[in-house]
Amino acid sequence: MEDWEERQIYGACCYIHDFFCKQMPVIMISNDPNIIESYGCVKVGVLVMTMAGYLQSCWSEFREAHELYDSISASLAELKVSRGFRMMNLSGYSRGKEYADHLPVDILAVGIKSGTLIQGCLWVSKYRSSIEAYVQQNDALNSDTSIVSEFGILIPGMKHRNRAVHGDIVAVELLPQSQWGEKSNALVDDAAEHSGDMDSEACGGEKLVPSGRIVGILQRNWRDYVASLRDDEVSQSKSPGKVLVTPYDRRIPRIRISTRQAEQLKGQRFIVRIDSWDVDSLYPNGHFVRSLGPCGNVETETAVILVENGISVMPFSDGQLKELPVNTSENPWVMEEEEIARRRDLRNSHLIFSIDPKGCEDVDDTLSVRQLPNGNIELGVHIADVSFFVKPQSLTDREAQSRSTTVYLADRRYDMLPPVLSTDLCSLISNVDRLFFVS
Repeated sequence: MEDWEERQIYGACCYIHDFFCKQMPVIMISNDPNIIESYGCVKVGVLVMTMAGYLQSCWSEFREAHELYDSISASLAELKVSRGFRMMNLSGYSRGKEYADHLPVDILAVGIKSGTLIQGCLWVSKYRSSIEAYVQQNDALNSDTSIVSEFGILIPGMKHRNRAVHGDIVAVELLPQSQWGEKSNALVDDAAEHSGDMDSEACGGEKLVPSGRIVGILQRNWRDYVASLRDDEVSQSKSPGKVLVTPYDRRIPRIRISTRQAEQLKGQRFIVRIDSWDVDSLYPNGHFVRSLGPCGNVETETAVILVENGISVMPFSDGQLKELPVNTSENPWVMEEEEIARRRDLRNSHLIFSIDPKGCEDVDDTLSVRQLPNGNIELGVHIADVSFFVKPQSLTDREAQSRSTTVYLADRRYDMLPPVLSTDLCSLISNVDRLFFVS
């Protein structure tokens, strides 16, 4: 960080401290000892400390934060060591590379535009993750799609995958036709998957498909990954504090993390993140985020499903709940007479019923059947009128857009709308007045 940047950040801290009439201290975080020495004692009420010092002083009981900080610090330290080895290689020291270097971004752009490289999304086989992956081509971004098979471009083996992870946007160079592989129909067991020694010739195939190798990564799509630690990984680890964890998603390679709690992580599900993947490493480097609980526990496995599918289950905010009406025994919600007058009242003219199972709380649709005077049978479909309560672009509307749907699991559900709507005012339950659309 430049000197002028340090001065600006410290000046902003002083301004905030004065703006609030010096009623509360302001803390500037820096791991640079020179910054701490220069600004640590300049102004009373403006503190300068390291992240470790901040956690110890202000959040000493927040164990998860300390564990996360230790894991990230160890990962960053390992990254610096790895970069140091690379600089040594440039200076003449020898250290073998596991993968080829990626091409520069400008070279990739030219290659994609000219058609010599193909851009697409990497999709790894769930059942042969170490030996088979495909790049699904984006036709709009590539000039020549005639040679691409219905499966996409086969990327045989980890070497040709070149440190790309499932979901990454990559650039592919086609291999000569003599090196094209076959789409395999054989399954690979866990032991073979984890060995990493298998190649595309290990399994028989039926159809020759265009094959290629990844020469660059245009966009990383890393996310939170649920992982576990095999017992033998702790005992076989050659580097103290570094272990290989196995992601829950078979399409993700094992991840090397630095942690001081390897023994405690045995038999646990936990979340990790990938930080980097160097050319001289068989596996990506990452860090521990937080533990979900013991393997096999119902709550733990439920959390795994949510994390792996990117489902947010945060509680609805106070702002969202304040937008909605209240319906309690002390303060029941009642339809306004003007609203009743402008709608068609079917309470006494139709037999309305639900086909949802007994005990269902979120009855968002119902049916009605009646015989018309001309002898025809009228079938009515009734949908709860959510729009009466949720206005466009309101906080509740935006949250519903983000969640997209109610998520149903075997023993629970996570609602798209707050319970006052989903299981009450917008649930067409028996013997209560409700608003709905009909078709």
